[in-house]
Amino acid sequence: MADETTAPIPDDTVAFLREHSRVFVLSRRADGWPTNHPMTGEWRDDALWVNTYRRSQKVMNAERDPEISYLVTSNDTDNPFRAVNVSGAASVVESTPGQPGDQRTGYDRPLQPGETARRIRLKLTPTRSRAID
Repeated sequence: MADETTAPIPDDTVAFLREHSRVFVLSRRADGWPTNHPMTGEWRDDALWVNTYRRSQKVMNAERDPEISYLVTSNDTDNPFRAVNVSGAASVVESTPGQPGDQRTGYDRPLQPGETARRIRLKLTPTRSRAID
């Protein structure tokens, strides 16, 4: 894998992102300090996605400052250990039961008019990536 690049992400890096779902979401709190959140993620439609609670700190951080990073890592036991840092603009995407890649909307029935899902998807559209070997 190569060093830091701007979009488009190199094919070998995309392959790594497709194969690994261990993600750390890195955002900034209101006071400017960085914070991270271990998650399970998915590379799909040229973006990294995580499914989370609407009222989570990472969502509040991303809504306030959409410039965030996802660190996608291999397993601890992989030799060599590898990771990719992907940075870009985050957006909050409403969850709808039955959407691809959205197994946990927080509802086991269709949403009623005016009702919002307890879970949303946080989408990171990458503008740059950096492989860590």
